[in-house]
Amino acid sequence: VSMDLIEGSMVDKGDVIVHLSMDGRKAKLDDAKAQVKFHEISYDAAEELSKKQFKSPVKLAEEFASLEAVRAALSIAKLDITRTRIKAPFEGTLEKLLLDVGDYVHVGDAVAHIVDLDPIVVAVEVTEREISQVEMGQRVKVLLLSGENREGNVSYISRSGNSETRTFRVEVKLENADYSIAEGMTADVTLLTNPVSAHYISPAILTLDDKGILGVKSVDADQLVAFHPVQIV
Repeated sequence: VSMDLIEGSMVDKGDVIVHLSMDGRKAKLDDAKAQVKFHEISYDAAEELSKKQFKSPVKLAEEFASLEAVRAALSIAKLDITRTRIKAPFEGTLEKLLLDVGDYVHVGDAVAHIVDLDPIVVAVEVTEREISQVEMGQRVKVLLLSGENREGNVSYISRSGNSETRTFRVEVKLENADYSIAEGMTADVTLLTNPVSAHYISPAILTLDDKGILGVKSVDADQLVAFHPVQIV
């Protein structure tokens, strides 16, 4: 293994992160090319003889099958060499290289951790009582610990609640072209629901009537106390 990039550097889609050793791949490629050339000549000759009826169609088909087999082997050899260059699948930051120069790599091994922070996803947990007020595309205000305010939109709503907390995961996408918002930061999220008319009152004046209904009391024009049921928004 050899590496072209360092941790913390920006990568574009297609940038080579790791080079695998060629070992015997170049020799296999050269052999496959030679085999293709030989079988192409052999097939062309067989085709000419077949036209003159000096070679049976079966023999011609065998020559064609052999040619296709070595062509497939050449394609595999080229693909094997292409895979020696492990490339970034998307634009982002090379957060961590998981290999050292000279390490052996097996199929399926992770080689690097690349973080794409634009857009960045803010995840929040919404209670089962409030989840019905959340919709896809809904405007969201996000307050970062730095004091900066950002706006985004709801991009994902989980339809499966957490069995322990009885909450639902909601994700918000924020533009982050300058990567100023780092992964793992804490933020306060305000989801803007449809506005309703309401009065702001102190909780101290809320009371219950004889039936246990929550409300407030007032005095009418006849100086009589009246009870008004309320709904908390």
